[in-house]
Amino acid sequence: MTDAELRERLSLFYAEHWRKLWAYVARIGSDPATAEDIAQESFARWSLSPAPGWEDRRARAYLYAIAHRALSDHRRRSRRESVLEEDSPDPAQRPGDFPLARVWSRLKPRDRHLLWLAYAEEFSHEEIAAITGLGAASVKVVLSRAREKARALLTGETE
Repeated sequence: MTDAELRERLSLFYAEHWRKLWAYVARIGSDPATAEDIAQESFARWSLSPAPGWEDRRARAYLYAIAHRALSDHRRRSRRESVLEEDSPDPAQRPGDFPLARVWSRLKPRDRHLLWLAYAEEFSHEEIAAITGLGAASVKVVLSRAREKARALLTGETE
């Protein structure tokens, strides 16, 4: 692949996946500005990897794995920096009057993460396992529990 072909492929991949990656990071627990930073960092790391030569689905899963790790790193740094801050949700992340927003805000970050990857991004259990580092069997179990928790919250069957 020539440099011009590689640049073109990177440009097309970026244009196709930027919005979805940003939405993924923002929806699983990040403010818009941080989501933008993490998405940009993820694309930068991805472009330096062998992923641009892979077929699209595999390269996309790898991009999400990079974003997952970058978000985890960001959260770890934020916890260290704000040990004394009150543990309250970001005002931009407060649930509105929509039932799904309230349910989403009450789910654990890992549950939101898995539900988003499975249903918004339509990744398979194996791809989610590769992104998160969990085993495929574990993904299936945890995803099932997350779905059940979301259903119970939505129908008012818990707290």
